[in-house]
Amino acid sequence: MTKLLTTGEMIDTLKVGEVAECVNDHVYQGCKVMRKETGLQFESIPFVISEKTFNAKWHILSRYVPLDEAIKAYKEGKTIACRYRNFVSNEYLKQSFALNIFENERALSMYLITSGDWTIEGDNQ
Repeated sequence: MTKLLTTGEMIDTLKVGEVAECVNDHVYQGCKVMRKETGLQFESIPFVISEKTFNAKWHILSRYVPLDEAIKAYKEGKTIACRYRNFVSNEYLKQSFALNIFENERALSMYLITSGDWTIEGDNQ
C-alpha cells in the first residue's frame, strides 16, 4: 500500500486520471475520488470538507496499464512492475522489470502475461 495521506495532501497530490481511496473514516471508508481535468469527482457519496474529513486518511491507487503499454514503456527504458496472485499463499506479490536486469535474470511467465496487473513505475501521467 502507498503512503497514507491526509485529505489536504490527497487533494494536493492527486494528478489527473489518478484515483484515491479513503481507508479509515467510517462515513467515507472505501469512498473513491478521481482527479479529472475539471476537478475532483467523488464516487457515490457527496464529499464535504469539514472537521470530520480532516481526519480521514487516503491512499492513491495504482494505475494499471495493458501489457502492450507496459512493454512499450519497458522498451523506452522505464521500469515496469507486475502485481499477481501467488498460487500457494493466495497473497498478492509484485515483481519489477528493468532493461538492465530483464534479459539476464528474468523472463515473463505465461501466468504473468495473461493474469498480471501491470504498472509503469514512477509514471506520473
